[in-house]
Amino acid sequence: MNLIDDKGHLFGTINIIDALVVLLVLAVVAAGAAFVLQSSDSGDTPTEATPENATRYATLDLGTHPGYVADRVTENDTTPNADLAITDVYRTPTDDGVRVWTQVRLDGQLVERENASEFTFADAPVTPGRALPIATSEYAVNGTVHEVSDENASLARDTAEVAVRTAMTAEKASAIRANDTYTVAGETVATVESVEFYPSQNQNRTLVSQNQNRTLVSQNQNRKLVTLGLTLDTLRTTGHEQFLGRSLRIGDSVPFRTDDYAIETEVVHRGSHDLPGESTTVTATVELANATPAVADAIESGMTERGSDGVRARVTDKHVENATVVLKSESGTIHEREHPRKQNVTLTVELDARRTDAGLHFHGRQLRMGDDLVLDLDSLTVRGQVVDLQQTRP
Repeated sequence: MNLIDDKGHLFGTINIIDALVVLLVLAVVAAGAAFVLQSSDSGDTPTEATPENATRYATLDLGTHPGYVADRVTENDTTPNADLAITDVYRTPTDDGVRVWTQVRLDGQLVERENASEFTFADAPVTPGRALPIATSEYAVNGTVHEVSDENASLARDTAEVAVRTAMTAEKASAIRANDTYTVAGETVATVESVEFYPSQNQNRTLVSQNQNRTLVSQNQNRKLVTLGLTLDTLRTTGHEQFLGRSLRIGDSVPFRTDDYAIETEVVHRGSHDLPGESTTVTATVELANATPAVADAIESGMTERGSDGVRARVTDKHVENATVVLKSESGTIHEREHPRKQNVTLTVELDARRTDAGLHFHGRQLRMGDDLVLDLDSLTVRGQVVDLQQTRP
């Protein structure tokens, strides 16, 4: 039998044109199937996500609220269906109320895909920046997610040891005691570990000369420089340590409050309750110009200034000579004469100072030649200019 007969039929039955059409259709179908299979093999079509139950912990900033709301946010609070529970709370007082940070446990779902997994809660991914409401039987607040953890049920809390200082009236300073505590919503957030009082450079004093000389005698001490060693309850968020919403760098401000006083202090050292540096003994020569005879006579060798740890300054020598005064005669001639009453007093004082990389420190501040130095010598407070410094022993 011929493959194609005289009438153009294939095998004597099928028209050759119809056969070609059938072959073309089959080729198109085969190409389409191959394309679909290739697309499936290349992974362009994602596999179906498979959710499973999972638990995560999130750090939330709940914002600022009135005290009566902030106080109600406590550990173990839960939503009605218990899929969210508060595991830790940190409160920060502000001018407008109390800012609240919480750590919460979230019972949600983990959606696993081929190359990644995603934790969802309330049908949405839990990522930094997401708004997350909390509604319990007593309150409803809105939080913002800052961090998400697999297992940290507590906030990133720690303690920090710092030395701080501030100036205040002597009356206010007298209220500060070691072991004073600062509490927020019934929780202790800071404790005074040590306290030291120094005479302030800003003293009330009476002018004792008419020629603009520096006043060097003070008998009315009403200011104190206070240095405190504090232990602080801190919180770390997004890698930054803070105390009550404030950073803790050198020079930053730190508040401290009790029922009896409220103060703002400056951070001067971190990592210890003590001021920086190593203890050293320094001999200082201090000049008091234009002192009254009564003050000059009242200062005696052996007088001391005492701190909480004992003697920190001791007068070892005193030299007195008459002060001078400059007079101008009618002819315009300038004369220097001894003052009839005023006296210049030179004191040699042994100081319990601290040595740092920046130099010597005394009374919680740097001590240099030419500086004024105030000393509380028993019942008398004097101010003089440092004219010489000698470190006698380490």
